[in-house]
Amino acid sequence: MASKVKPTFHVQEQYDSKLITDHEYDGIMELDNDLPPWLMWLFYGTMFFGAFYWVHFHTFGIGPSQAEEYALESEAYEKTYNVANDNAFNESAVALYTDQARVAAGKEHYLKAGCNTCHGGAGEGIVGPNLTDAYWIHGGSPSDVFKMLKYGNLAKGMPSYSGQFSDEQIVELASYLQTFQGTQPANPKAAEGELYSGAAPAQAPAATDSATEAETPADSLAPAQEPAAEPAQG
Repeated sequence: MASKVKPTFHVQEQYDSKLITDHEYDGIMELDNDLPPWLMWLFYGTMFFGAFYWVHFHTFGIGPSQAEEYALESEAYEKTYNVANDNAFNESAVALYTDQARVAAGKEHYLKAGCNTCHGGAGEGIVGPNLTDAYWIHGGSPSDVFKMLKYGNLAKGMPSYSGQFSDEQIVELASYLQTFQGTQPANPKAAEGELYSGAAPAQAPAATDSATEAETPADSLAPAQEPAAEPAQG
């Protein structure tokens, strides 16, 4: 029975001798082994997928190509970006409200934020600057005032209200601040900053009337002033 059993190394040697090819590198000989079935099926699958992809996208043009998909995604992004841009608040072209309801809302924001603590109830200025004169430290245009309210200046003790109020509410607050201009509160703080000569939108009607009076001869003003003085006396 022992004579029928052959040593395994002889079988392996005969098997290897059939698989060794003529390829030899530095004494290392290449074996011509068969690939495992799963790898062959994967290879055939990629060939089938490649053929289907070519026919589907390039031959018949049923589906969009990569370039077309990129163009569609770019177009969708541009639409979304443009819509967001259109809805964005333009901080460089702020228009103040003249509607009394909006201005009244701005007064509520003024008190809620505690602005009167530093600027006074009448804008006369306490720790903060006087808001009744035409001098502004960081610019007196509507956009300048809006940006100062929104972003603040912590170095000067001015907080940012971007987290407390929306852009619309900040415009309401800025509109209320403009009502302080030209008033004469008790004990006003000395002027600070530079003179701002731009006309505030909220004061536009008054500026137009004064400009008209300046262009009118002095004699023609006398009859117009008398009726205005009579009700005051009564």
